[in-house]
Amino acid sequence: MKNVKLGKSDIDVFPIALGTNAVGGHNLYNNLDEEQGKEVVRTAIKSGVSLLDTAYIYGLGRSEELIGETIKEFSRDAYKIATKGAHYFDENNEERILISQNS
Repeated sequence: MKNVKLGKSDIDVFPIALGTNAVGGHNLYNNLDEEQGKEVVRTAIKSGVSLLDTAYIYGLGRSEELIGETIKEFSRDAYKIATKGAHYFDENNEERILISQNS
């Protein structure tokens, strides 16, 4: 398959992305094997997948940590990372979820 433009950007990616919720999402899935998750990321990149989708909520940052450990094995040109941010820490350093309210 040929790479495609990501949305209206100038970023070229493989047309299939890897969602990494199950890579480190211990808070969402039971009995995850972190080494197996890292191997999934390796296999995807070696197979041409160039867009990795992650979010802090996937294991409260653990998915992002495991991806970070794994992608060091590859050229920076081999992948792009999409992440989502919806949390912040308040003045007491307590985690809060950012909720959008439409009027």
